[in-house]
Amino acid sequence: MATGTQQQKSATKISASKLIDLLNERLSCEYDAIIMYGIYSQVANRAIYRKTAREVETHAQEKLQHALSIANQIHFLGGVAEIRIKPKLAHKSYNIQEMLCLELETNIEEIRSYQELIRQCETRNDLALAAQMGEILRNEQQHQMDLATALAKDLPVVRPGQGLHSRFGCGESGSIILR
Repeated sequence: MATGTQQQKSATKISASKLIDLLNERLSCEYDAIIMYGIYSQVANRAIYRKTAREVETHAQEKLQHALSIANQIHFLGGVAEIRIKPKLAHKSYNIQEMLCLELETNIEEIRSYQELIRQCETRNDLALAAQMGEILRNEQQHQMDLATALAKDLPVVRPGQGLHSRFGCGESGSIILR
């Protein structure tokens, strides 16, 4: 006999095609980040920011590995990898601190998305995929720590569906304010 928790999980189980859609969203975000890191590394490639530029290039390589891993999973599930690039660099600022701040905001949303994707994989009992996405999540959390350190900020509290913790210096809209 199924328990209440088991019944609830089976009721919220998503289809393989919906999971493929979620994976394609993550794939698009990973490629978007690769493009952004290319821009960031060139902006940061001044003598004072060389260490930051190397770190950004390392993150771009990690994002490429994430993208390849996700694309393989999409193929394994019988889907087709689709990339919908939507550049997040809406501003034309070439201030490295502003760029890193924008990247930290984006990273927080990525962490939330991976947390939700892992939950969806678990409800489907696709534990191998959940574990693989967990590895990417751990990498994103390390990236978050690197960004917060570079910005000399405390780490934000990241909870699904909630705004950023106020001690992080966020505005009403959830944007990070550098003080």
